[in-house]
Amino acid sequence: MGVTRRRDLLRAGLMAAAAAMPWRTRAASTPRVVVAGGGFAGAGCALALRRLAPGIDVTVVDPHPRYVTCPMSNAVIAELRSLESITVTRAGIERAGVRYLEDSVTGIEAGKNLVRLLKGNALAYDRLVVAPGIRLLYGQPEGYDQAAALQMPHAWEGGPSTRLLARYLKTVPDGGTVAISVPAGLMRCPPGPYERASLIAYWLKTHRTRCKILIFDSNNHFPRQDAFSASWAELYPGMIEWMPPAEGGTVTRVDVASRTLYSATGAHRVSLANIIPPQAPGLVAQLNDLSSGHGGGETVTQAIAQSADIYAFLAENLDMQGPGRGRPRPKAW
Repeated sequence: MGVTRRRDLLRAGLMAAAAAMPWRTRAASTPRVVVAGGGFAGAGCALALRRLAPGIDVTVVDPHPRYVTCPMSNAVIAELRSLESITVTRAGIERAGVRYLEDSVTGIEAGKNLVRLLKGNALAYDRLVVAPGIRLLYGQPEGYDQAAALQMPHAWEGGPSTRLLARYLKTVPDGGTVAISVPAGLMRCPPGPYERASLIAYWLKTHRTRCKILIFDSNNHFPRQDAFSASWAELYPGMIEWMPPAEGGTVTRVDVASRTLYSATGAHRVSLANIIPPQAPGLVAQLNDLSSGHGGGETVTQAIAQSADIYAFLAENLDMQGPGRGRPRPKAW
């Protein structure tokens, strides 16, 4: 489907949805949409709503006035970008007419069309978009907690952990080994670990000569595997080794002090470990029963889009109308 046609269909869908909604204060005031979460999904949805339905009042609630993106953060690790270059303020969405509140949604009272905020206030809405982001599930693998993450950075949330992994990469000696541990199941940016391996390999090839990268993968395959594998063979022959579960790819335990990863094939001592833990929908989804499943398979449920008072506009008018309707969505979708 062409971009123009898709945009027209989205506009028509949004207008039709708005027309059909029983706005409680429609005659007296502008319809109000609250977006809980200001990451890529939340901010993108807010901008799209303002662009496609300018008559709607849109408010984004997020605790972070400065947002560090995960997209392009792997380039920071490889010294191809600065962290500052992927850090944005909320000025852009505010220029587009979106109201920004530096706060967190802690509760949803769907029957009253209210969200409760961490600072104690309540915010009324006519429709609510929940864009919760992710929670990192520490404790998987065994021994990987928040303290361990300071020595074995995940860099799966843009910011300090990204900077930490970039700093540790520079300490890897020539001939050293870098390990990347990939969790099973749905996760933010499924191709991300393999892009990261590629960019770390680029940095090592530029600054070292005899290093190796081990990808411990809890999955039997990964996105664009053929393309990644072909590129690795061409650009970094013999440097990157991918290990699926059958070859000891599932890391079950880590020992931070000795920088050792344990799997079915034994103990693997490395120079640098990048442990990416399993993920689940963000806290607001968990607290308000908007997620299902457990650990590495938890998804934002259809209840977000099907509840009488909670809608994910873009989901309802795009993906969920097609063949993918009803499928679980990744955490950061």
